[in-house]
Amino acid sequence: MDHLREQVVINKKWYLYWKDQHHGPFSALEIYAWNRKTSNSSLAYVWSSELTNWVPIEKSPLFQDIQKFSAFYEKLSQEHDLPILWKDWSAKQNEGIHTKLMSSSPYVERPDVHWQQTGFDFSENGSRSVEFQDHKSKKNIYQKSNHTIKKILNYSSKSFLIIFFSIMIGLFLFLENIWTSYEQPGGISDQEFQELVEVRKAPQGSHSNKIAIALNKSNLLAPQFYLSSSLAENTLILLELRGVGPSMVGDFFYAQQIVLKNTNRIIEVPTLTLGNKNLAKGFYRVTAKYNNQVLGEKNYFLGGIQDEAYQNELKEYHQKLKVQFENELTEANQMIRTLEEQIGSLNGNYELFTVEEKNGSAHALTNWSRARQSWVAYQLQIESAIHKYREFIKLNRYFLNAAFAGIADLSTKLLEKHKEVEEFILSAKPEARLEISISLELTNLKNQIAKQKEYLMKLELKYQSSHELPWSEVL
Repeated sequence: MDHLREQVVINKKWYLYWKDQHHGPFSALEIYAWNRKTSNSSLAYVWSSELTNWVPIEKSPLFQDIQKFSAFYEKLSQEHDLPILWKDWSAKQNEGIHTKLMSSSPYVERPDVHWQQTGFDFSENGSRSVEFQDHKSKKNIYQKSNHTIKKILNYSSKSFLIIFFSIMIGLFLFLENIWTSYEQPGGISDQEFQELVEVRKAPQGSHSNKIAIALNKSNLLAPQFYLSSSLAENTLILLELRGVGPSMVGDFFYAQQIVLKNTNRIIEVPTLTLGNKNLAKGFYRVTAKYNNQVLGEKNYFLGGIQDEAYQNELKEYHQKLKVQFENELTEANQMIRTLEEQIGSLNGNYELFTVEEKNGSAHALTNWSRARQSWVAYQLQIESAIHKYREFIKLNRYFLNAAFAGIADLSTKLLEKHKEVEEFILSAKPEARLEISISLELTNLKNQIAKQKEYLMKLELKYQSSHELPWSEVL
């Protein structure tokens, strides 16, 4: 029983959460006295090092002990002078940082912190208002009052330090708010600016990474964007502006990328243009990425105003594109036919040479030399076409960019194969392994040219049936 008395009276291991405030530590007897004299005490939570979380007081093991040994607790409460009012207790962590309090549930992130008493009970008129269960003598009350005054004086210096540091922290936060205040750039809508500010003020490096995008609409010919991000400072962000081909007037392809470094302020993106050329009128998609993950994306109409004149201009431009598409299709088909003829000629001459050489014919090299003379003219034509295709593809001059890029690659492979065949034929001692390899590579190249020819035929048939530009095929 003495051991139980010690646990109930002396061991102050209980903490109390009541009306958005943390209090403690208390002994079990003090909690008992408080619970008996306080209305709505069932709304309180308690915690001790033996618990993993805060629990309602009526579901705690402490409350179960109080009910089980109620007579024992009542006897102890009469033997000890216990205050029944606790008005001004607060909870602080060891580091001196104020604990975050929540109105709906107790603070449970750091239940193992050390709590200190920093206040005392006073009534409205400022006099001591602590009641005792057993008034033994006026002398006893005087001694306790004297002890309380000493405690107040002892805590006054601590209170001064707390007030001082609280003021300094408040001043720092105030200055930080001024230094990181955001001024709304001109041309940005209020809604988009609010989005920038909200994302910028979010905790940096959080798991819910976000990027907000805003447009300065004062100059749609050379637009300027603004970004804000909740990513960690100095994180690299990839910003891409890409035109929506079918909506653009005067151009059918646009793509620009820029790498930005995240800061603690709203990022002003350099103007995105293509050299000195203004953006074509139409819709564009701006995308912000981090580690190949899209964190922000918006669509804008740029290059001018989306009005009735734009619709007429777009219709007229699409008619011009159809003419260009038809001409490109004709040119691509002609080039594919040239490649098809040349790969067939190369393969045929190579097979003829190998057969004649095996038969010991003296005309094997002579026949190859004659075939090579006709190849020289085609070689110059193919090299010129490759140079043209590469330049036009780089400038996005072709509507059939992908098709001409494929033709350029096939043309380059044909030139390389012709050179390999010639080196094999002119070598003094050709190897059988190399001969087999060349035959397979020529057959493979022939099949690739045939596939490109088939693709162009399907594209042409689709256009002839619908008379609509095949945007999905070429962009």
